[in-house]
Amino acid sequence: MGVAAIVVGTLAVIGLGVGMLSAQHSAAEKRLAAWKAVAVRRGARFDEGHRAKYAAQPYAHGVIEARVAQATVKLDLHSDALGSSKSVYTRARARFVLGAGPRFRATAAGVLADVGRSLGFQDVPLGDEAFDHMFIVTGEDPSGIKAAFSLRTQATLARSLPVATVSSDGHEVTLHTLGARTLGLDEMLDVVGALASVGADGLDALAAALPDATLTPAAGTWEAPTPPLLTIPTTHGNARATVYWWRGGPRVSLTLPLPRELPAFRVVIKDGQAEGVPTGLLSDYGLRLLIELPGALVESRAQQLELRWLGIPEPTAFTSGVNLLADIASSVHRTGAFR
Repeated sequence: MGVAAIVVGTLAVIGLGVGMLSAQHSAAEKRLAAWKAVAVRRGARFDEGHRAKYAAQPYAHGVIEARVAQATVKLDLHSDALGSSKSVYTRARARFVLGAGPRFRATAAGVLADVGRSLGFQDVPLGDEAFDHMFIVTGEDPSGIKAAFSLRTQATLARSLPVATVSSDGHEVTLHTLGARTLGLDEMLDVVGALASVGADGLDALAAALPDATLTPAAGTWEAPTPPLLTIPTTHGNARATVYWWRGGPRVSLTLPLPRELPAFRVVIKDGQAEGVPTGLLSDYGLRLLIELPGALVESRAQQLELRWLGIPEPTAFTSGVNLLADIASSVHRTGAFR
C-alpha cells in the first residue's frame, strides 16, 4: 500500500471520528436545551455542568433539581459499563420526604409476564388496569406500595413511561429509562416526586380542622429532606404532630412536652379503656375522650407525652388526641395525682 493511500485512509478515519464527536456534541447540545426548557417552565434549578467543545463524556452534563409535590427530585444521566459496552440511562431520583417508605421494584412486564404470573410469580396489583397489565411490581409491603402508587402515578407510567423501571430501597426512589431522553422528562419528575411524597400530606386535613394550628411544610435539601410539622397550641404548651412511615403506610405521632416528669407508662387504648395509665392522670373528661382513640398508643416518658395512631386519624379523632394529652398534662397540677 502506498504512502498516499495510508495518508488518505488515516485522514478518513480522523474525519469519521471528528464527525462522530461533532454529532455527539450536537445531540448533547439539543438535549441540554430541552432540559433547560423543562427547568425554566417548572421553576427548577438547572446545572449545565462543564461544556467542553468535544466532551469525552457528552452524556455526563446537565442536572435538573425540581420541587415536585413535597419532594426534591434530581434528573440526570447515568451510565453503566459492562465489559466494553456502556448503556446510558435518563434517571430521576428523590429521597422519601418522611425519611422512609416502602421498598419495591416496578419493571415493564415483557412477553413472559403472563407465564410468570400463572406460575405464581410475585406481583402486586395496584388498581389501574393498564398499569397492572404493563408492569410487574414486587415488594414485601403490598399495602405500603399501594399507598405510594396513586392511580394518577400508575396511569402516567402506563401512558408515558411504559419501559421505565422504578425502584425504592426504603429511603430513595429511582426511575430510569434507557437512553438520553428529551421527551417524558416532566412525567419522570412527576412520578418520582409523587412516590417520594407518600404520606407527606397527612397533616393537611388536620391543620385545616384546627384554625389555631401552624403547619410547617416539608423542606430541606435533596440529601436531607425534612418532613412537615404541625404545631398546636394547648393550655400546657405547644403540641407537635409529625408523620412517619411504618409498614403498611404513613402514621401520625403527637407529642407534648411536660414541665416535669410524670409516672412512666405505655398503653394501647382498647374499647374506650386505657388500662395501665396510673390513677389520677386522667380526669372524667379525659376518660370520655378514650372512645375516640381506638388502637392508639399513649406513652409517658422523659417529661414528654406521646400519642401514636395506626394511620392518619380523622380530624375529630386527632382533636380528641390533642385534648387527651392536654388533660394528662393537667394532672401535674392536680392534688394527690402522684401520692
